[in-house]
Order: sequence, then structure tokens, then C-alpha cells
Amino acid sequence: MNGGLIDATSCPTQMFFVHCLAVIESGFLASIACDRFMTICFPLRYNAVLTYSLLEKIALLILAGAIVVISIPVQVGHLKTCGDNIVLHSYSDHMAVVNVACGDTRTDNVYGLALSLSITGFDLLFIGLSYATILRDVFKMSSREAQSGRNVWLPYLCFHHCLPTGNLLCHHL
Repeated sequence: MNGGLIDATSCPTQMFFVHCLAVIESGFLASIACDRFMTICFPLRYNAVLTYSLLEKIALLILAGAIVVISIPVQVGHLKTCGDNIVLHSYSDHMAVVNVACGDTRTDNVYGLALSLSITGFDLLFIGLSYATILRDVFKMSSREAQSGRNVWLPYLCFHHCLPTGNLLCHHL
């Protein structure tokens, strides 16, 4: 590195790890949402549904999403830059690199958007639907115990899921 600049060969490597870790984070948040959904909505069937076999499949699905991210550095590897090749981010991001490329980048723009929506978008949709269902069930309860549960659970939801999910959404849009 020279003067804080990233070498052209280091950029795809950094891009892979940034996107790979974002996909893993998104997958973990989705699996946590699944866990909370089962715990609150189906507490008596929790152990019957969330077996080790299902947890292994969820882990493999998260790893598959991370492996798909390998295509991002490969996709930008063919791009040619002309003139100013300074990425206006603190790290090498797919769309930032596409923006400094010259020529027709429509395919790369569509590819990046489709990949982001297909991997992280489904996780965010699942997280949102899961927590909407949980909130509906919690607010249907009328007992004093349910009220105390809401007082504990809502701050947990906001702190542990809304903030990281908002971070993921801002990162990919």
C-alpha cells in the first residue's frame, strides 16, 4: 500500500471478504430470526422442528451464499478503468469499482443488484416477516405476563436486530 491506496490486486480480495462477511452476517441474522420465531410462536414444537439436521442445512445455506460471493471479484476483474481510478469508499466495493470503470457497465450494475437482492434481500425479507409475525402474536396476548414479555422483548428486537439489519440494508443499497 502506498499513501493509503489499495493495490489493484488487493481490491478484489478485499471485496470478496467484505461481501462474504456481509452475507454470513445476514445469514446469521436470518437464522436468529428463525430461532426467535420458533421460540415465541411454537414453543412446544421448538425441539421437534429445529433439529441438528435442520441447523446443518441452515449453516450450509449460509456458506453457499458466501461461496457465491466469489463471483463478485471475478466479475469486476474484467473491467477497465480509465482516468481517475479512485474509489470513493473506505474499502473496495463492487458498485464503487463499477462506477470508476469506463465502457458499458450495465451488465455489472444489474449483476451486482441481482446478487445483493437474491442473497441479502431474501434474508431481510425473512427477518422482517418473522418479526412481524412475532410482534402480531405477542400483541395478541392480553395477560400481565405477556405485557412483561413485551417490555423485555421489544428492546431486544430493536437493539440486536433492527440496527444490524439496517446496517446491512444501507450497505447493499
